[in-house]
Amino acid sequence: MAWSKTKIIVVTALVVVAVAVTSVVALKKHSSGKPSDSMLGNMIDQMETSEMLRTKALFQRDWLLAFILYANEHKGQFPDTFDQARGYLSSDIAKNSKMADEMEIVYHGSRQRDDLSQIIALREVTAHPNAEGASVKVYGLADGSVQALALPFTWQNGATSKAYDSFAAFESDQIVK
Repeated sequence: MAWSKTKIIVVTALVVVAVAVTSVVALKKHSSGKPSDSMLGNMIDQMETSEMLRTKALFQRDWLLAFILYANEHKGQFPDTFDQARGYLSSDIAKNSKMADEMEIVYHGSRQRDDLSQIIALREVTAHPNAEGASVKVYGLADGSVQALALPFTWQNGATSKAYDSFAAFESDQIVK
């Protein structure tokens, strides 16, 4: 079930659009129509958090694309290490070794599965607070999609859904051992 280069490009483009849409920050205004200093501070915090999440999502997306390209040339198997897929990177974002230290490859299996959208392939090691104080982690799924999830959240799996209040519980369900 190897992906064609066209399909990979289309999926990558869709992920970029999805990340861009989720990165929009709304500015709330007082009744006077002017934002207060604290609201401007909150907006800046939200923008910084959104930019950080966007960068992490792009980082994971680029690595996932490299993993998929690697798998296409290695009998459908995902790489065991970042170094194995490094030659397939096309972006400077993903070459950031500091950010790579914050990520972990957790899926090394085959792309020959029907449930790739439910399998965590790459995860952020440590959760970080968003502007509202909720814990957030960025996950790269084996189908090439990226999700930034803030606790608590509900995960959709086909026709069923499950609520999560911890990343450990989610990872236990979505990481294939």
